[in-house]
Amino acid sequence: MTKLASIPRKSGRFHHGNLRPALIQAALQVLQRRGPEAITLRKIAHLTGVTHTAPYRHFADKDALLAALAAEGFRSLGDRMQQVKTADPLDRLLEVGVEYIHFAIENPAQFRLMYGPELAARELHPDLKAAAATDFHLLIKIVEACQQNHLVRDGDRVKLALTAWSMVHGLALLILDGQLEDAGIGKNSAKQVIEFATASLRDGLSRAVR
Repeated sequence: MTKLASIPRKSGRFHHGNLRPALIQAALQVLQRRGPEAITLRKIAHLTGVTHTAPYRHFADKDALLAALAAEGFRSLGDRMQQVKTADPLDRLLEVGVEYIHFAIENPAQFRLMYGPELAARELHPDLKAAAATDFHLLIKIVEACQQNHLVRDGDRVKLALTAWSMVHGLALLILDGQLEDAGIGKNSAKQVIEFATASLRDGLSRAVR
């Protein structure tokens, strides 16, 4: 059984505002090593060095903790999307797609949780719902900028954003599930596939409808 990396334990009380991020960090380590089914509030309390009731001050139950992990994932993904500063909006759309896929590859357990069935009812978790919506609205803004610069076809920007998202999300899952190997594409070629796929998406969106 894989051992979890040690998490600093606190001999005294956490200051107000410090416990919640510590609990999330501990839960993230469990998620990365063993998956969401291994997470319990009691285990996270033990890893953090607090009483087993302390996590309940911040999370009503396990689902609330998982939602916080997913929300943090969306915020991290959004930060990466925001850091793409390419001047050309169409190139920025491509680079954001590349960053999306790399985020999934680097954070597979968190990525699956963000979009998995455990948290499908996002209306029960307003913070998670807002974090996911923020990322999607950023994608819509990029598509809108492309349209304003006459780089992407006219049309419903939400549907165009959904098209772009669907392609890169699907490719990310194919990579995570090892399906590229079935197509004769090894890990060393994944970078080229990502670049080709996102470039094809960019070109497809910019092509005039006939």
